[in-house]
Amino acid sequence: MAKKGDGKKAWTRKELERIRGMAEDMYINKGYSVKQIVSDWDISEQTLVKWKKGRKDEKSWDERKIFNELTPVKLREVLLSEALSIAQGNDPSLKADALSKVMAAIDKLDSTVNPRVISSVFISFNNWLVDIDPVKANEFTKFEKMFLQYSISNYQ
Repeated sequence: MAKKGDGKKAWTRKELERIRGMAEDMYINKGYSVKQIVSDWDISEQTLVKWKKGRKDEKSWDERKIFNELTPVKLREVLLSEALSIAQGNDPSLKADALSKVMAAIDKLDSTVNPRVISSVFISFNNWLVDIDPVKANEFTKFEKMFLQYSISNYQ
């Protein structure tokens, strides 16, 4: 990855914002450590630690990373571990009823697709298709818009 250092001019605000966004993605979604990110970009560990705290009214990168890693599969594992513990004669350590309700809500959310995701997929698809068949890409756009409007009106 490109670095700016060795006595070169400082990063511009726009460049720093771009790097911050990429560093955030690398940390939260791709599992890079602070040291790995710092070594890839010419930014100080102090700057990255500051960015990790999040902006005002924004969760920290660590909190968001935990939410990212919390999946229905992991919640099921917790429920199964709790069930095994109870089956072995131990007292419940979790409120299984509350966890079951959380699981049901997550399953419902997993079965609905956010219209922003649909729009993003359509944009990617159209960018790909326009190189292959611009006429078809144009035809599809009409139906994609209709489907997106339908999805927005039915999104809960």
